[in-house]
Amino acid sequence: MNEMRPIAAIAELGRRLTRLGARPLDALRTDPPAEFHGRICSGLARRVTRRGGQVLVLLIAGADSSCLIQTSAASDQGGARADQSPGANPSARAKSDEAGETRVTNSFGAVLVRIAPGEFLMGSPESESGRTHHEGPQHRVRLTKTYYLGETEVTQAQWKSVMGSDGTPSPYAGDDLPVSGVTWQEAVDFCRKLSERPEERSAGRVYRLPTEAEWEFACRAGTSTPFSFGETIDSDQANYDADFIYGTGKKGLTRQRPCPCGSLPANAWGLREMHGNAWEWCSDFYSRDTYSARVDSANQVQVDPTGPPGGMAYVVRGGAWSSNPAEIRSASRTNYGPTYRQVLVGLRLCMDAP
Repeated sequence: MNEMRPIAAIAELGRRLTRLGARPLDALRTDPPAEFHGRICSGLARRVTRRGGQVLVLLIAGADSSCLIQTSAASDQGGARADQSPGANPSARAKSDEAGETRVTNSFGAVLVRIAPGEFLMGSPESESGRTHHEGPQHRVRLTKTYYLGETEVTQAQWKSVMGSDGTPSPYAGDDLPVSGVTWQEAVDFCRKLSERPEERSAGRVYRLPTEAEWEFACRAGTSTPFSFGETIDSDQANYDADFIYGTGKKGLTRQRPCPCGSLPANAWGLREMHGNAWEWCSDFYSRDTYSARVDSANQVQVDPTGPPGGMAYVVRGGAWSSNPAEIRSASRTNYGPTYRQVLVGLRLCMDAP
């Protein structure tokens, strides 16, 4: 990249974005806000973050100047498509409820993000590339209760602090890496033991695995596109097998191992690594016909669904570092038995609002 003076570089890029319908939003003389994490390259970085159908493009030029440009041309540029159907309200997540904290930090430093009630279309349309039969039919789901979901997957350090210091079953060691290779039963035991800590009990925090509906609702973050980042995905946004491409995407960096939790961009609701890195256990029993049974029911909208009443396996979501991009879509789902130890599967904490 040619060494351009920072302001000149921003001005030139700004002119190009203006032709796409963008307009200058702000000029900053300090570090950018915490929710933006641009990747600095030769003094100039760019990062696209979506907020309820709009796109915020963050430009960082050197250490002493930066500029934000806002555009609503997301759909023209393959960005995340907002769920505009009745009951869907993406802005509610950003505002949250007046009565509660938007983020909670627990006794071992894990951050959980408040997810307010809402409604969304669960599953994938028949036209979505990579779709499998058990992702449909699409059906409307309404979640009526506020809950908190981990900003990141549970780390190995967090796992050891609760389950003991004898290590983890993860194939790659690292305190900040996601714990993986844990069974569904071990994940449930982890939530129970964490909930029993005196400091957690005194705060009224009870942990569990998310339902499959809660997981997908939070992953989508108000979007209806295959990924929360838009129609396609790349290795700057997620950790997966980027030798494969999705849609109009491009090949990228295939890391071939998990990356540190929190090291990749957040979706519009502040959740990181929902796509890829490690599969995540959900609380629901798995059935290939779960969605069909919901659609065949008399209820047009499924309220707080929790999956079938029984089964032989549990749902896992999100994909892993070795997954192809179709497997890390928001609607992608698979399953494993409760005592099966799959090295690619970890967990993300969920908590009802205290």
